[in-house]
Amino acid sequence: MKRTNAGYNLKGRTLQSLLKQSDEWHKRSSYSGGLQYWRPCGIEGYRFEKEEGDIVVEELISTKELMKEGRTMKHCVASYAYLCVKGRTAIYSFRRYTTEQMQETLATIEVNIAAQKIVQAKGKMNKPVSNEVRKCMELWAKKRQLSIGAYL
Repeated sequence: MKRTNAGYNLKGRTLQSLLKQSDEWHKRSSYSGGLQYWRPCGIEGYRFEKEEGDIVVEELISTKELMKEGRTMKHCVASYAYLCVKGRTAIYSFRRYTTEQMQETLATIEVNIAAQKIVQAKGKMNKPVSNEVRKCMELWAKKRQLSIGAYL
């Protein structure tokens, strides 16, 4: 709300009213433009070989993939489809694989393409990423010459 209304204030608002506003925002922000694909941004993913299963960094390049990621991780990454289509943002999924079969999604990462910077890193339900994912993200960023936002 602060982005669209600088005078917005939480004072005097109830939890119910905030939840209602949040639900309305999610409805407005959910992607309903049909299936779209976009070109990969050019920042390669990576595979971290681990005993308990490899962690693979994969770019998501369709609205279908973003919607599936959002459902799996219980967050609103599908609302970033417009930015991906416009080439402003790239979304990556950190996933654990064992014997070439995906076992779980560990994190969703947003990269600002123009700045070559990781600007968001979220675990399930927008929780912070695990230490394991954080270390992998830092190594991947170094290999791909990406900076990492100060508040991640």
